[in-house]
Amino acid sequence: MEGQSGLFSSEREWWCALTARQKLYAAYFLLSFVLVALLADGSPLWVLIVATLNFGNSARLVTRVPTDKLED
Repeated sequence: MEGQSGLFSSEREWWCALTARQKLYAAYFLLSFVLVALLADGSPLWVLIVATLNFGNSARLVTRVPTDKLED
């Protein structure tokens, strides 16, 4: 995949270099973020608290994913 030019090629190379566990952490963070965004309107308070705690845990875990090879 090296040397490929195109849209998001460096991000694709970064993603392929991650371990399965790191990919799982990134996917968990994304799903938790979407869950919080979807529940933000009209959900009971306890559901928002649980979703926010879940998001906080996913944010803690995503710090284990190396992002130093990503370009700005």
